[in-house]
Amino acid sequence: MFARRPPWAKGPRATTFPGNRYSTALTTYHGDGDILSFEEGREEGRVVFRFRSEPQPKILMYGLVRLPEFVVYDPDGKEVVRVRRTRRFPRSTFEMRDGKELRATIVRRHPLFSSYDIRLAGGPDWRFKLPLFTIDFFGESSIGGRVEALQHRHNQWFLVVDTNHDLPYLIHALAFIHRERMRVG
Repeated sequence: MFARRPPWAKGPRATTFPGNRYSTALTTYHGDGDILSFEEGREEGRVVFRFRSEPQPKILMYGLVRLPEFVVYDPDGKEVVRVRRTRRFPRSTFEMRDGKELRATIVRRHPLFSSYDIRLAGGPDWRFKLPLFTIDFFGESSIGGRVEALQHRHNQWFLVVDTNHDLPYLIHALAFIHRERMRVG
């Protein structure tokens, strides 16, 4: 889809396109956290989803033998989607399901957790590159959508999603990728 960083993602902490702003904040090393939405003119985020790993992992074996499922809940505690690993080698593959309905497939393309593909069911395909040792990354869709992410801390990412391509399953997938990056490094 792209060979180098597009112009809209250049510059230190630059956001050069209008879009909806979110944050994924991990509150524990087990992978629990919140997805916040930031409205225009407000500094405080509003919790739109919560997520956690189920069952709670044991830190010493976290993901080596069995990777816990990533579960997203709405603010009222109702389960929205569940992500589970379906393939480990050569490329780890994960399925996001809403009950029995497949909503997205997430493929880790690089063994160092630096490249992911997200295939939304009935929607565009996304590719994300997370360069090592940087604080920002970006993604593009097959139909021209874009996402920029800035890492405020290792446990908090700020996301800017193109307004025309703002899909909840995309945000859930990015929160899952955040949990995976936190899990390994």
